[in-house]
Amino acid sequence: MNIEVVDSVDEVEWNNALKKYNFSMLQSHEFSKFVSDSSKYIVARDNSGEIVGGLTYHIVNFIFTNVAQTHAPPFGINDEIKTQVLKEFKKLHYKIKIVNTSFFDEKENIKIFTDSGFLPTEKGTVVVDLKRDLDQLWKNIDKKRRYDIKQSEKLGVKISEQTANPLAWKDFCKIYFNASKEWNGVPLEESYFSQFQKYLVPSGLAKLFLAEYNNQFVSGAIVTISGNILTFLINATDPSMKNTKANSLLVWELIKYGKCENFTYFDLCGYDLHAKKGEKQFSISMFKASFGGVIKRYNKFSSSKLFIILRKFYNKLRIINKLYSFFKKSRV
Repeated sequence: MNIEVVDSVDEVEWNNALKKYNFSMLQSHEFSKFVSDSSKYIVARDNSGEIVGGLTYHIVNFIFTNVAQTHAPPFGINDEIKTQVLKEFKKLHYKIKIVNTSFFDEKENIKIFTDSGFLPTEKGTVVVDLKRDLDQLWKNIDKKRRYDIKQSEKLGVKISEQTANPLAWKDFCKIYFNASKEWNGVPLEESYFSQFQKYLVPSGLAKLFLAEYNNQFVSGAIVTISGNILTFLINATDPSMKNTKANSLLVWELIKYGKCENFTYFDLCGYDLHAKKGEKQFSISMFKASFGGVIKRYNKFSSSKLFIILRKFYNKLRIINKLYSFFKKSRV
């Protein structure tokens, strides 16, 4: 077997190998281009030259150093190859290497991290099991949230898919940036949204849904598709239209959409395990949890002990969280 780091791969060959061994859209050729035009690949080939494992990664700036980051565990024909790919990733000259995972990834890959010397730091998310019947999914939703959904319906709020509508993407950008003024965090760059349309939408890996009230889009969400998992990736509501409860109806309609389209899970993409009452992240986490999903704990991994220590402080000392957000804003 040969493992090498390369700047590019054949798109069809890479995605075929990914589908064959362990599909995650976060390791796809399309997602690597979506994240960065300078993404690189670690490729494992057998003696015949066939791809039998690999991962994509890109370089990001983290405070005072550059970080090599991959958004999902490696794929491969077996755990031995996945471990070898991770070890190759760990050998990169950057001081910090980070492997992001989802709850679903880690369940089958936890051993490859420990075997290759990566350390865990805990994260959380909320997952709705779409294998349940629709009546049970509705009953599992918090009583107050069900009331908000019904009120939104009575007001005449309508949810529709707008993936193919370029003007709708522009409207969602406006909603997102208006909403971001209320956040402590750092908003995404505007170019991020055009990248969705360029790389992920054509391959069916991302969709846009919007809530409309009085002929105006007031809330929206970008969802991603990875196998049988529908992920609630980016969400925003017009601050002046919160009284419509459109966001509650939007999430419920996405649950119904996921059920109808035979997805197995709806991942609400994040739950802050350390947020305290009164903080923005606490209210966001409570909103996600109110839809009847299960709070799942999992890990992101790093080869750097310093990164793990800093992240623990970041999670527990909220002032560090705020200072980091301020620092990032000053560099945007």
